[in-house]
Amino acid sequence: MLSCDANVFVSKSTLETMEELLQARIPNSHYIYNTFNAGEILKKAAESLTSSLEKEIMARENLMVSVGRLCHAKGYDMLIQVHAELMNEGVFHHIAVVGDGTDFQKLQKMIRRLGVQDSFFLLGSRLNPYPYMLAAKCYIQPSRYEAYPLAVGEALILNKPLISTIAGGIPELIIHRKTGLLCQFNKNALKRTISEMLYNPHLRRDIRKHQREFDAEKIYCQINTLMEELLLR
Repeated sequence: MLSCDANVFVSKSTLETMEELLQARIPNSHYIYNTFNAGEILKKAAESLTSSLEKEIMARENLMVSVGRLCHAKGYDMLIQVHAELMNEGVFHHIAVVGDGTDFQKLQKMIRRLGVQDSFFLLGSRLNPYPYMLAAKCYIQPSRYEAYPLAVGEALILNKPLISTIAGGIPELIIHRKTGLLCQFNKNALKRTISEMLYNPHLRRDIRKHQREFDAEKIYCQINTLMEELLLR
C-alpha cells in the first residue's frame, strides 16, 4: 500500500476498518462506491418471469425481497426467525430470497421447522434478480457484516423502500427515514422496522420520493476525477 499511487476502497467504513486493523493511516487512500448501470438495471427489471410458481409468489401481498449469498454474514437465519415471530403475532407478509450458498439446506430446514414454508421462499440463484426486486413492496437486507452491498444500491435505482441492518457501508447508502429504514442487528429491532414499513404507506411514499434523488452517475465522476489526478502527477 505504501508504494501505490492510490489505495481505493469501496466504502468509508471499509477504509476505516482496514486502518483499524493495521493500526495506521493508509497513505493516498480514497473511497469510491461501487458503480451502477442504472439503465441496464431498469431494462432487466422489465423482463418477465417465466415460472408460473414464481409469478404467483411475486404477486403475494406484503412481499419483501432480498438478494444475497446464503451464508452466516448475510443474516438470513435471523430474518427467518423474525418472519416466523411476526406471522405468529398477526403481521402477515411474505419474504422471497434470491441467491444460493453454503447455508441453503440449513435455512430450508429452519423454514420447515418454524412452519413458514408457505410464506418464506428460498428461490435459489438467478442471473437476473431485478424482476423479483421490482415486484416487491420493499427490499430487505438483514446482514450481520457487509462492505458495500450492490443489491442495496440496485434497490435504490429500482425505487424500492429499503429496510437494512446497520452493517459496513450500508449507512453510507441509506439515509435513515429518508431513503430507507436502518436498524440494529437484533430480532426486536428488525421486527419493529418491518412492521413500520409494511403498515405505514406515507413512510413508503416519502422514502420513494427521496430515493429519486439517488444519482449513480456521481460515482463515475469520482472515478474520472481520481484517474485525472493520478495521470497529472
